[in-house]
Amino acid sequence: MSGRRIIFSNYGLTGRYGTECFLRDVTSRLQQRGAHCGIFSPRLGPFTEEFRAAGISVWDDPGRIDWEPDVLHCHHISEAVRLLQRFPDTPGIFMVHEPWLWQGLAPITPQIRRYIAVDQLCRERLIRDCNFREDTIQIIANGVDLERFQSRTPLPAKPKRALIFTSNDAHNEHLILARKVCLTLGIHLDEVGHAAGKAVEHPEKILPQYDLVFAKARCALEALSVGCAVVLIGAGGVGEMVSINRFDHLRAMNFGMGLLHFPLTEEALHAQIERYDSKDAALVTRRIRETCGVDHTVAALEELYAEVIGTGNDDTTTHPVVDLRTASHISEQLTALILHLELERKKSRYRRFKSWFKSVVSSSRPRNNRRS
Repeated sequence: MSGRRIIFSNYGLTGRYGTECFLRDVTSRLQQRGAHCGIFSPRLGPFTEEFRAAGISVWDDPGRIDWEPDVLHCHHISEAVRLLQRFPDTPGIFMVHEPWLWQGLAPITPQIRRYIAVDQLCRERLIRDCNFREDTIQIIANGVDLERFQSRTPLPAKPKRALIFTSNDAHNEHLILARKVCLTLGIHLDEVGHAAGKAVEHPEKILPQYDLVFAKARCALEALSVGCAVVLIGAGGVGEMVSINRFDHLRAMNFGMGLLHFPLTEEALHAQIERYDSKDAALVTRRIRETCGVDHTVAALEELYAEVIGTGNDDTTTHPVVDLRTASHISEQLTALILHLELERKKSRYRRFKSWFKSVVSSSRPRNNRRS
């Protein structure tokens, strides 16, 4: 991998979200192996400086990129199209991290030599939305930085301290549920993450303090890697307690939202907490540390980059050809539509608040009791 130059595209670098953490771990390892990495993202934020401090080039405008890449590693449709247009002769891959969000839509162009999914749901999205053959879509799963996330001491027989570790879920009903159930069971609960309003920059420093963690996707993977028992949960529902017998299936689904099959009820969450087994959790952690380290992810990506660079104009994905100018126009229109809908949603919320506020003010005014 020595000397290979890779530029990634990403929706944003604004905080500790899934693809940002993926990029942090992957680019760090790639640079250690001799690669030169850069990231194009139009939305820069606090996370940006962490990349630059690690020697990763970051640009918010593809026109400012000042070196030629060997391969483009693309996330998110609008950003991918802009990067592909900037380097029309450079081969690329497109990796889907989101099974439903619009940003995960894949631009279809022969410049992208391989389409990759982070889990089974994302793979199914590519097959469904893009009409690809199943044998053309490879899964390269998330990995966890095992140097950053160290193992904790063995778990107690019963959980005493719990943590709800959330990322960017849309509402906090699952937070309220976890509070109720843990209070009933006498388990101390702390909350961190964007959905809890308490973003944490270094979860590796706090996770070893907890026996039981409520999380999903990357947050669940990180908690499992340090030795916590994990119940999958999110805005979409309650999942199961991660167990060694179900490990392969849960891993294939990225411990993610596609596994939240139970309703957000006290009975459902209580039933999963009752499955807590410190010995089983230790077996899960051992499997995570043996098979899910970021080095496994990077090795798979290095092999893929070499393959893509060596394909020339050989298009083995057999997908329809769409001119990138058309794809760019579509993605721009889609972005504008999303922003319009978000603005309308905010306007609607403001109108409802204004109406409520007027009613409160009106009801609080003293009535005129003077008789005529």
